[in-house]
Amino acid sequence: MKPLDLTLIATLLFLGPVHPRAATIHVPSDAPTIQGAIDTAIDGDIVVVHPGTYIETLNFLGKGVVVTGTAPRDSTVVARTVVDAMASEEEPASVVTFES
Repeated sequence: MKPLDLTLIATLLFLGPVHPRAATIHVPSDAPTIQGAIDTAIDGDIVVVHPGTYIETLNFLGKGVVVTGTAPRDSTVVARTVVDAMASEEEPASVVTFES
C-alpha cells in the first residue's frame, strides 16, 4: 500500500461511524400524540410538544430521546402543555415511564 492509502484508512478508523443528525419531531404537526412521536423517534431525537392537553401516558421505551415543550415558563401565559393521564385510565397511572 502507498503511504497515502494508510493515512486515509487510519483517518477513517479514527473518525468512526458517522451518525445522522438528530431529528426534531413536532407534536401535533409531525405526530398527533407525544407517545406516537416517541415511538417513531430514535436515540438522540428531540420531540417538541406544542401547547395543548394530551390525554395519554408516556413510555420512553428505553430510548434516549428528549421531550420538551414550547410554552414559555412565565406563569402569566395561558398557553400550556398538559399531559393528562387520569383522563385516559380508569385507575390512576404513571404519567411517564422510563422502561427498557
